[in-house]
Amino acid sequence: QGSFSEFAAMADDTPPVIGRLITDEDALDADFVKPRMTPAVLGVLATMNLIDCINATLLLPYVEQMIAKFTDKPIDDPSVAQQVGILIGLYSLCEFVFTYWWGWLADRVGRRPVLLVGLCGSAAAPFLLGFSTTMPMAYTARALDGFFCGNIGVTKSYLGEIVEPENEAFGFSVLAVCYSVGLIIGPTLGGYLADPAQTWPALQGTVLDTYPYLLPNAAYGSCAWVALALGTFCLPESMPPSARRRNRLGKRSAGEYSLRRNTQFVISACMYWLLTTYYTAYQQDFVLLVQVPQESGGLGFSKQVVALSQNLVAFPLFGLNFFLFSRLCNRFGYLKVYKSGWLVHLLVVVPFPLLYFLSDSVMKYPTVMLSYAIGGACGGCLFPTTFVWINSSLPSEAKGRGNGVINAIGALCRGAANPIFAGVFSAGESISKKWGGLGIHVMSLVIGPVACLVLVRYLRPEQVTGSVVGLSLPDLSGHSSPVNTPREGEIYGRAAEAPLMTTPGVTPRAAHA
Repeated sequence: QGSFSEFAAMADDTPPVIGRLITDEDALDADFVKPRMTPAVLGVLATMNLIDCINATLLLPYVEQMIAKFTDKPIDDPSVAQQVGILIGLYSLCEFVFTYWWGWLADRVGRRPVLLVGLCGSAAAPFLLGFSTTMPMAYTARALDGFFCGNIGVTKSYLGEIVEPENEAFGFSVLAVCYSVGLIIGPTLGGYLADPAQTWPALQGTVLDTYPYLLPNAAYGSCAWVALALGTFCLPESMPPSARRRNRLGKRSAGEYSLRRNTQFVISACMYWLLTTYYTAYQQDFVLLVQVPQESGGLGFSKQVVALSQNLVAFPLFGLNFFLFSRLCNRFGYLKVYKSGWLVHLLVVVPFPLLYFLSDSVMKYPTVMLSYAIGGACGGCLFPTTFVWINSSLPSEAKGRGNGVINAIGALCRGAANPIFAGVFSAGESISKKWGGLGIHVMSLVIGPVACLVLVRYLRPEQVTGSVVGLSLPDLSGHSSPVNTPREGEIYGRAAEAPLMTTPGVTPRAAHA
């Protein structure tokens, strides 16, 4: 009896270890307010995402001219083409190597500091490239650009932590359209602003004449500085201090587990890699097929018409992402929207070879452009849906490294798709100038839609419908435990005062209220 009394007294005086742990975490999170997806926060994230997307394509219009000038060789010299591939590929290589580690760092120090550091690098590197006069300087600037390119994955992690079920589709669709818009703005800035002294003679003899590639890089760098200022003043931290502390100390929480053992993440990741590989091949496939000479039975499109066709995709894509996608997901669910996106895409892409019979008709231009615009706009349903599934499969503590893996291998897929599918096209074209190139068309269809539609069947029903609150995933021990805290009003410490941003015209579903 005496021993029991002593034990009871000791228990009263000394709280259990788990009690102290919970108290410590509550103290850390006492003043933390989880941000909500307000227009200001979404605007800053969209700007950051747009900056990185512009960076990937800014160099394309003038890279051959720049290398020829730096090496003092004619633009058609084989060594110029070789160095073009190295300079462009250097960015993707650095993206592949470093993106995961930016996500890993974001899980330990928070999303906000990593985003701001990445923007600092993105704001400084283009000025170094603009003032370059030799190839070593250009390589250094491009490698520095690639080193700081981890923000795309971190912005997705940030958004995945602040969205609510009723605005999740709209938030990720905005990031998806930023990527597409960036692919258009980048070449436009590079094409119109490079070597401005040749376009505007009044600039001859100025610094823009001495450094002919400074203006497009300065314009892009200035946009990055604006994004940095917006992020500094308008972007709060989205990851609670206790989660950052656990990651830094290496403590295992309910949601901290091996990414490889998270089957839902692996399936969603494979779907994204297949999707990005397919759309890279699809865009290249279109460019190569429509430029087959008319005398060989092809469509014979000029480069100007091809460029116009690619730019026209932005309009239906923009309208779909901003006005339709979130409404469709709210009404029909993610799974039906995803499958419908592939179905519509296949309906316009599979019959594409039949358009060769219009090679002598003036109707080939609107028909081909409409087909490409619809096929490209379907990506506005496929990419954001996949982003939602990826983020819903990850707990907050693992979103950074999870999205880091996604974007790192995605960069590798995009980099490898171009030479592989170009080789398939060349091999087929050597057999038949008119029909041989369609081998890449068939091959890409098998890799993309068929594989993705098979994989989506293995996602859990609660994930594909978007109902991910309380989603249970396996941890390292093999047991099942909830990894997502409730996202509706998820607040640490004190109540959030920021107004919730909902999808325009969409009423929150009662099931999530």
